Amino acid sequence: MYDTTINLSFEYLLDIIDEGLMVFGIDESLLYVNQAVFRNLEIENNYSIQLLLENILKYEWYNLDGLRLSLDEHPVLKMLKDKSYITLEAGYKISTNSKIRWLKFSRRTNYDNKTLISIQAITSYLNLPSKFKDTLAKKHNNQKGDNLTEVVFDNDIKQHHFIREILDTLDVPIAVLTHPEHKYEIVNRNKCLNFSRILGHTIEEKDVIGKSVKEVAPFIYQKGICDMALIAGYSKESIVIDNVEYVDFQGESIFYKLFLCPVFNEDHEVTHIASVGIDLTDEIMFQNKMHELSKAKEEFFSVTSHELRTPINVILSAEKVISNMIKNINNNENDIFKMQRWLRMIRQNSLRLLKLVNNILDLSKINAGYLEVVKKNVDFVDLITKIYNSIAPFVEQKGLKTIFTSNIDKIVMAVDEEKIERIIFNLISNALKYNRDNGMIEIIINQDNNFVYISVKDTGIGIPNDKLDIIFERFLQVNSSLSRPREGAGIGLSLCKAIAQLHNGDISVESKLNEGSIFTLKLPIEQISNKNDFEAEKVSLNGDLANIELSDIYEI
Repeated sequence: MYDTTINLSFEYLLDIIDEGLMVFGIDESLLYVNQAVFRNLEIENNYSIQLLLENILKYEWYNLDGLRLSLDEHPVLKMLKDKSYITLEAGYKISTNSKIRWLKFSRRTNYDNKTLISIQAITSYLNLPSKFKDTLAKKHNNQKGDNLTEVVFDNDIKQHHFIREILDTLDVPIAVLTHPEHKYEIVNRNKCLNFSRILGHTIEEKDVIGKSVKEVAPFIYQKGICDMALIAGYSKESIVIDNVEYVDFQGESIFYKLFLCPVFNEDHEVTHIASVGIDLTDEIMFQNKMHELSKAKEEFFSVTSHELRTPINVILSAEKVISNMIKNINNNENDIFKMQRWLRMIRQNSLRLLKLVNNILDLSKINAGYLEVVKKNVDFVDLITKIYNSIAPFVEQKGLKTIFTSNIDKIVMAVDEEKIERIIFNLISNALKYNRDNGMIEIIINQDNNFVYISVKDTGIGIPNDKLDIIFERFLQVNSSLSRPREGAGIGLSLCKAIAQLHNGDISVESKLNEGSIFTLKLPIEQISNKNDFEAEKVSLNGDLANIELSDIYEI
């Protein structure tokens, strides 16, 4: 597995890690690879070094845009030709299922004109939602040093020093401790960074070497890791510990998979324990997020089933009553009044069902990426005024007061009327639902040089600070229990935000618990050319839209 010109006495340390390592000589010949290279490239480890390199160059390689790479564009060959420090990402097609496995190739440093190239699997990372990637990238950048130190070795360098410097380039924490005293004899750079992150101050190699685990890292000792290391030493067998959790100085959890491996002398006696940590934090965080999303979806479908069942039951009951009345109708005013009331009940609950189905369908379109907006130039102030006037009956029925203020008399801008109406109605619907008795709803229009702002302010129950981040998440509600006092499946605000973003705008919220909330729709001021005939096409508000969007507010 390695050339005789490099005899790695600590080879097992390099084979444990998940990061593939390839060491090339000055003539670009492959001198050494660790086991992770075979794992990451899905190759049997019985290949010779020469055949290994030939084999991986024959793969179908692609860049992140999905374009096939030529042989000269292969990351390994490009790095060997370009002596500057570079990082390249590429993928190869898996023969068994035609899927692409993505890898990150990094040129680490030079050792006496030797080149080290590392290989990391990044397929799962690329599949993360973009907002998770941004979070993980920031966290990763905060943990890493600004530069990788280039180390040049003399020709007669000892293999121990050589391995030490290779270990310093790796992104996994590695330590070698004496057995059974558990004093640090070797720690790599990432181990020191790991200590620094958890303890909250800079830890260097000189602060660790020669000291015991209990002195340097009591958080490790308290986890019982030293006891497990003793077992590994006395049993002469490696021990793997999954999901070891540490808490850093900021209170954030870090998860590791630990390998505790005994190191033997010539008499096969254990003299040291090698500790290698694989950071599982990103993986576990992603799994937890997926679990939360799965749970939220289950709650959503449970709530949706409840929402569908209620109006359906009302409609069926109303239909039964009307059927019986028709059989016994006497054409008196009282019977007619009752029948009209039941018919209104059927209509209202049909509209509630229609609203829910519309939201679910639009949510599906958003997930599929084909919900579109059809813009035209309209007098935006006139549009909002018409919406305001249409809500008056519903506000009066709730015993609330409304105020409408605008610092703009008229502004022509391109929007999708129907979708903007849905946003405003949804915000007003929430203001009605969650307001207090004799409360107030205020609709405010403002503008600056580039945007118009429509705010819907209420005097309601408000939103807790720890819930403000989730109210625009799909399927999530501040109160998602089936016994909640107000209707709703928890998808309205998510749709509103998506529609606003399709307009190149956004929705934000400010809230104080028990005082009220302000939702603000921000839209860019722009017009569509050759469609300035808004005067000829006066806004015609869909009469049923208010009824549909506010169907879960008013009462029969």
